[in-house]
Amino acid sequence: MNPKISKILALIALVSFIVTASSVVSAALIIADRNQKTAKVVAQGEKEVVVNNDQSVLTAAVVATHDEQTDCWMTIFGNVYNLTAFLSSHPGGLIVMAPYCGKDATAAFATKDKNPAVSHSDLAKTMLGDYYVGVLGQPVASSSAVPNLVPSPARPTIVLSAPVPTPTLAVPSVSPQVQTLTSAGVAIHNNPSDCWIIISGKVYNVTNYLVSHPGGVGAISLYCGKEATTAFQTKGGKGSHSQTANNLLANYLVGSVGQTTTVNNPSPVPSSCQGIPASICSKYPGATIIENDTEDNGTSAWKVNTSSGCRDIKLDSSGNITNDKKC
Repeated sequence: MNPKISKILALIALVSFIVTASSVVSAALIIADRNQKTAKVVAQGEKEVVVNNDQSVLTAAVVATHDEQTDCWMTIFGNVYNLTAFLSSHPGGLIVMAPYCGKDATAAFATKDKNPAVSHSDLAKTMLGDYYVGVLGQPVASSSAVPNLVPSPARPTIVLSAPVPTPTLAVPSVSPQVQTLTSAGVAIHNNPSDCWIIISGKVYNVTNYLVSHPGGVGAISLYCGKEATTAFQTKGGKGSHSQTANNLLANYLVGSVGQTTTVNNPSPVPSSCQGIPASICSKYPGATIIENDTEDNGTSAWKVNTSSGCRDIKLDSSGNITNDKKC
């Protein structure tokens, strides 16, 4: 072959190699730069938070950054919901939902976090749609998007609903008093309409919390007027309460045993209205609670002892009796 032609071919091959190598290096640098910008980990105290340049993509890491009661997102059936505004309105109380902030709550929602499982009502699924953000792994949906509330292709119509009312309980009148907190003094407050308990040497007035307790009124009313430290610490022998529960309990603190303080001391409560909804009180004076459960749509079921025996009673969202039968 002509030496001149051979030199030209060798030069062309060299140039092609240089161009190819430069392209590969440039591509690698671009990908590395993109990865560095896409997933940057920032340390915040004891927690690492993944910060994405494109916050519109709903990754599990992005949801996990919204893990506080004041900023609470959850994933349910693959959809992301911002439930911050709903926590305090939940019929079961804030304590039921708060542990799932920043997490996947599909199983808890599907079973109502109970064993055996209990399904949420259609109204609850409809209300959930009001807090829809988007689909996990996809960009945030537009305001006109409709979420899939169940794991199927069907998408329900979202209906804006008014806050669900809770049954009206008989509430005693109160008058501020200066009082030294003693075990004997706490023992006077021994019924669901006037319920004080002692936990770790501190006195709590949990009267207003009873109907919001996830385990029902009966789970706490057993300890009204009594020492409840072990029951609280062991969750009635079922485990332990969360930090959220401890924080919630602080809202009902009266003071420490032995402390002299000003308290709202409920007046004596008529025996016919000890934590029972007014409609049941009027029909069965003197009735006492065995257990109760409030649904998401505001209806409730009550099992009470009456002078004629045990009764299973259901109330509508306005507190009216819809069903009344012998236990």
